Amino acid sequence: MWGYYAALSINDVSKFLNSFRENIRKTIENFSKKGMDLYDVILEKSFREKIGKFNLEFRKRMADNRFPPGMGLKEASDLSLLLKYLSGRLPLTDFEVDFGVKGTPYNMINKFYGCIGNSINAMARPVDAIKHQAKTVTVGTSRITEKIETGILFDALAAHKFSPAQLTPNNIIVLRNVQEIISAVKGAILYRINGLDLLGEVTDKTTIEIIKKEGVLRPIPSRVEMDKRLKGTKRIIVQEKNVYIGKGRKDNRSMVVTPITSSSHAKTNVIEYLLLLNVEFKNEVPLASKIKALGGKYEKIKNIVQENSVPWENKFIELVDMKELFGSSAEKIGEYIVSHQKLAGFK
Repeated sequence: MWGYYAALSINDVSKFLNSFRENIRKTIENFSKKGMDLYDVILEKSFREKIGKFNLEFRKRMADNRFPPGMGLKEASDLSLLLKYLSGRLPLTDFEVDFGVKGTPYNMINKFYGCIGNSINAMARPVDAIKHQAKTVTVGTSRITEKIETGILFDALAAHKFSPAQLTPNNIIVLRNVQEIISAVKGAILYRINGLDLLGEVTDKTTIEIIKKEGVLRPIPSRVEMDKRLKGTKRIIVQEKNVYIGKGRKDNRSMVVTPITSSSHAKTNVIEYLLLLNVEFKNEVPLASKIKALGGKYEKIKNIVQENSVPWENKFIELVDMKELFGSSAEKIGEYIVSHQKLAGFK
């Protein structure tokens, strides 16, 4: 009887894990019904908060020795790491170092289901053995598929032999939203970044070189051809690892610059390429699409306007030319809107 009740105690822990797994499965399904895919889900604040809350309870139970030996050290360690990645506490560029696959949402969710499923099964077996049953706890995973990214910017990446797996989930979302307002890619420059340190950080020895120039950018001279030191805007892009949308300082051309990580397992968290695309914006773009493409820049513009005691209205975005809206800084755009409203008679 002691063995049976001990097994029941172990099984209670498996129920704790199983309940959370089912919660995540239903959450993903609900988001999917709203038209969101896994890239959207893992960046969703409510999803990350749910993961973070469970992680706190999981760590508390581990600290109180409330997990039995049925959950091995590897499973506990892997699950703890996965929860940190899914809650946004660890950079996804390091995921491949820990789990041997790129840190795509699809891979992370699959690894999570596999890890928590193995732990649940291991802790459910004592009860099964005592009852002389051969039952196996079902994995209960969601039917998830890895979305194939398409569109004008992703097609440009594919043309240069790069896959979405070499981008961070946040940059995937940025490109997905921005390409909705782009009508054409007129030229491209592919750069290689050399001399980053072992952590993928920029040093004084970091350099940049041009691999290929295409389209209207082919005949235009580049500073990089004479000076290979990584500096200026491109240095910031490599340091921050974020997609950059702006204008060329000399030629005023609209551009989208995407940092791309290495495909090598030895350099999983290292930005190895920058792909600069000279783009042309659509003439007619719905206001909602502009706001979506602006991303965090929209909030910055809004806050700047409000700081000047001007009540915010989304229609202010329509006052700014597309090239300026996505080429100038939030500060300049905000100041322009404030000036326009004051000239219009706002007090």
